[in-house]
Amino acid sequence: GVTLENLPEVWSTGCDSVAMIAAVTSATNPATAIKDFLKRWQELESEKTEPSSPSVLVAIAGSTLE
Repeated sequence: GVTLENLPEVWSTGCDSVAMIAAVTSATNPATAIKDFLKRWQELESEKTEPSSPSVLVAIAGSTLE
């Protein structure tokens, strides 16, 4: 499954989103796990040299935290 540790490798494939279900559902604090994934994804996006498409991850996880 996708973890914070392997997220950069997964992200480097060019995907627009990831499913981090096990990482979130098995976390002690799922909301914190989602926030950590969002933060790391945004860091990876900011390292890009070309504009990116909107991230489904941010849209789904962000609405979950509201």
